[in-house]
Amino acid sequence: MAVLHRCLPAALIGCLLLLLGGCYGAFSSGPEPLPGSDDDDSAAVVGDDDDTGAELTDSDGDGISDQDEGQADVDGDGLPNALDDDSDGDGLSDREEAGDGDPSTPPVDSDEDGVPDFLDSDSDGNGIADVDEGGRDSDGDGIDDAADLDNDGDGIPDTEEIGPSAAQPRDSDGDGVPDLLDLDSDGDGASDALEGYDDPDEDGLPSYLDDDADGDNLLDRDELGPDPEQPLDSDGDGLPNFLDNDSDNDGISDRDEPGYGGFSTSRTDRDTDGDGFSDLAEVLVGSNPTSSDDHTVWQEQFGFYAELPPRSTTQVIVPFTPQILQADVLFLLDTTCSMGPVLSAVASNFQDVVTDVSIPDVAFGVAEFDDYVYSGLGYWEVNNGLNVSYPQDKPFRLRQQVTSNNLMVSAALSSLHIRDGGDLPESGMEGLYQAASGRGYDLDCNFAYDEETDVYPFHTIPAGPGVDAFQGNETGSYDSTVPGTGHIGGAGFRDGSLPVLVYATDTFMRDADLPQAYFLPPLCSAPAGASDVEAAVNAIGGKLIGIGVEGTSGSATSPIQQMISLATQTGSLADIDGNGTMEPLVFQGTSASTVDNIIDGVESLANSAQFDLSLSVDDAPYGFVTGISPNVVVGVPVGTSVVFELSVLTSVPHSASDQVFVFPMQVIGDGTTVLAQWDLVLVVRS
Repeated sequence: MAVLHRCLPAALIGCLLLLLGGCYGAFSSGPEPLPGSDDDDSAAVVGDDDDTGAELTDSDGDGISDQDEGQADVDGDGLPNALDDDSDGDGLSDREEAGDGDPSTPPVDSDEDGVPDFLDSDSDGNGIADVDEGGRDSDGDGIDDAADLDNDGDGIPDTEEIGPSAAQPRDSDGDGVPDLLDLDSDGDGASDALEGYDDPDEDGLPSYLDDDADGDNLLDRDELGPDPEQPLDSDGDGLPNFLDNDSDNDGISDRDEPGYGGFSTSRTDRDTDGDGFSDLAEVLVGSNPTSSDDHTVWQEQFGFYAELPPRSTTQVIVPFTPQILQADVLFLLDTTCSMGPVLSAVASNFQDVVTDVSIPDVAFGVAEFDDYVYSGLGYWEVNNGLNVSYPQDKPFRLRQQVTSNNLMVSAALSSLHIRDGGDLPESGMEGLYQAASGRGYDLDCNFAYDEETDVYPFHTIPAGPGVDAFQGNETGSYDSTVPGTGHIGGAGFRDGSLPVLVYATDTFMRDADLPQAYFLPPLCSAPAGASDVEAAVNAIGGKLIGIGVEGTSGSATSPIQQMISLATQTGSLADIDGNGTMEPLVFQGTSASTVDNIIDGVESLANSAQFDLSLSVDDAPYGFVTGISPNVVVGVPVGTSVVFELSVLTSVPHSASDQVFVFPMQVIGDGTTVLAQWDLVLVVRS
């Protein structure tokens, strides 16, 4: 037996000693030491078990108690673990693998698999046997590689770096050093400790193995900067550029910056041209982010710009200068028998109006009025005993819905011809009311259209506010196919436009509000009075330009006082003569001066009209703007600067990159007309 063989030399020596003192003592003086023990006496007591209080021994002196080691022979070398200084035979002594060297504490179990290192052939559980990786400390952390979960100390576990085969550990950069021992596994110049094993670009490769960790089509090596130990972090967000897919936090990903919006912006500078406006903001509003702009000029052209922190309330002061940007001019002309020269003058000189009006966007429409076909007020046909004529009078007739097609307008003006009109007062008041309201007119109150007496509604409205005269029984005349038209009023005024009703007559207008000095049609048909006109015009935010022609001044049948009253009640005022005083937009003159008066009236509006202003901001769906002050600024002439204060709550979550929001703003005059429009460009900083 192996024990006998090992003890044989001691027995021989003992026999020699027999001559001096007796050989038996060598075998019988006390318990024979366990083979392999480091003490010829009984195993020394090294402490007490903390749990049971029993005495602990450490026969082989390896710092692990015999109780923890036991009598098993894990490596099969014939020595029980308690006497074996390398119980698992991995070339690392039990003393090295014990942990703290205190037999009273449990031996260390590095991989926490339930097998202590001194009995575990793969102490760190990384798939590489201790015998193959033990005996060195690659990262100098005082832990042998055999027990070190991270041999190179890069923060990435060996189990992650070894790869699919422990027999052939991965060597990603092919430099002969396996990843678990390589501080830069992908050889991109950035240490594994810096890169980590997250996968920011979600390409299936962790950053420490990915030479383009953020997936921006730039190699990590090129984004590191001059000092790999202190890699560039252009936006100062704590994330180095090579891991940041938006290195400058401008809201444009590094991948997209080349060619974004047709421009090649900097990946590392959120304001490529240095003009104070971020790249993304410039692209979104149509500016060139690579060409520096004057701050004031840029804001005038593209929008009011502000950079704000997230989830905070800020007061933003926004100035505006109102101007009439868009107007719809309806020519409403009296076509009774004496108005022929006026009709000819307007038709012949319409192009002068188009050319001379300075408002940037103007559309036109054409309508006429004669009188009610009722009891001699007006006629559908006339028989004087000698011949029969068919003037086909109407209290209102829309000849051309508002349109941006000036050829259609010109054709409509040229098609106007003289009718009759019956007695002297005419239906100018009804014409204005129908042009502004589009309600329609039903002379005999039977809710059915009669070609000879009635006026179609512009829109069919069967009930409720604005119900038409036929209570929905007749189809409205609105034509959606007309180019550049709108849907407002009775002529198709456009959203945001200033409706301008230019009306010309040479006689008094039949007014249902006045004592019936002049005959009226049946009251059940609700003939229009001045108050109806004023309400209808104010409802659409319109302006009236009245033109009295051919000797109306001082005449008992003059419409001038009616025109002045209507202008006053509808705010149709302007500084016509430039003396600083607002006058009613009412003109008198000959047929030949009609077009000049029309131009003067429209231009006076464009240069000096006054409006009650409010500000509208379309910030849906975010609702950033929580308040606007003041609600209304009263009586502001065009061209006068006004200021609104906005309370802005940037109620969006914090983001790693800038967030840019572009909200359209409009200054609205009298509740309907757009007098200024500007984008509110908000950059919520990261």
